[in-house]
Amino acid sequence: MGGTLAFTTDADEYSTGVSYAVTPSGLTSGNYAITFVDGTLTIMGVTIDASASGNPVNINDAYANLTATVSPAVSGVLVNFYLDDVFEADAWTDASGTATLQVAVSDLSVNVYKVTAEAGGGCAEDVSYMPVYDPSAGFVTGGGWIMSPAGAYLADESLTGKANFGFNAKYKKGKSDVDGNTEFQFKAGNLNFKSQFHEAGSLVISGRKATYRGEGTINGSGNFKFTLVAIDGDWNGANDPDQFRIKIWGDNGIVYDNGLGADDNSDVSTALGGGSIVIHEVKSNAKNKDVQIAIANEVETSSFLAYPNPFTDRLKFEFSSPVATDARLDVYDATGRLVKVVFDQPVEGGVNYNAEFVPNSNMSNLYIYRLTLGSEVINGKVMYTK
Repeated sequence: MGGTLAFTTDADEYSTGVSYAVTPSGLTSGNYAITFVDGTLTIMGVTIDASASGNPVNINDAYANLTATVSPAVSGVLVNFYLDDVFEADAWTDASGTATLQVAVSDLSVNVYKVTAEAGGGCAEDVSYMPVYDPSAGFVTGGGWIMSPAGAYLADESLTGKANFGFNAKYKKGKSDVDGNTEFQFKAGNLNFKSQFHEAGSLVISGRKATYRGEGTINGSGNFKFTLVAIDGDWNGANDPDQFRIKIWGDNGIVYDNGLGADDNSDVSTALGGGSIVIHEVKSNAKNKDVQIAIANEVETSSFLAYPNPFTDRLKFEFSSPVATDARLDVYDATGRLVKVVFDQPVEGGVNYNAEFVPNSNMSNLYIYRLTLGSEVINGKVMYTK
């Protein structure tokens, strides 16, 4: 026997899960007739999971890890990584089937990035969303209602109508934990969502836009994930409408999304029909250090939320004070008559408090609330509709 056995095929490292012909050649013999028989190379498809790339990244960190795992776990699979649909770089899987790419955080900004991981030549891909956050950037509050569009409620895409919401999200001082609450009610779909927790490191304040995510229940049960997008139309002196989006999903898929399937980090959202969204930022353009510190302390003085507005059943209040003090919450009617003292007791610093107001009247009415926290007074108006 002479020569060298060789095989040729059209398959390469980018080939996807199909079959390819393999042609042998190269052997010679002066005594025997050699017959070469073509073979078939079948490349098995893989799945890929990029969920680990969605881990929050502090803007002060050195690197962000883009990570994806293929299944079955094999080494030598090329994985392409994209940030916001722009190719970043590639990496090979190790023996555990995991590919990791480090990205310098200095090349990123405070934002939510869409991370796409693509295996092989595109035989499988997965998407996750990576929050790059600044825990000192501020916090967000909102309450009101939107007109839910057709297609938002996946169980019956024909349903439309008013949907009420109320939320607040804020980093605990010196930590990545996100404090606050989120509620969303869509009566036409008998959907009442209430958060159980906000995911640590997920609150991203980027200009007029705030995004965060967490988990909660629907109608008091289950375990559902959510992403919330809030846009403050008055931010930086603008005069645009506030906008709101919430996406809720569970093990069986999406339950509600008034973004109608847009990317989780997009600006696609619904203008408020009533209420407001406010992004509270710690300003850094002060003329001197003393003024800058004063502004920062003012932002941390208190957090307050009254929702939904308008309301049809009960009005919910959430508030906190950074220091221990006396708190009183009063509700007045449109004539200025005191209707109810909703809350009147000392409060501890840094603790969230909740209260409710349920009108006795069956008629629509305008109410005025007044919250006193020590020397600070917060006033507002809400509409009760029947």
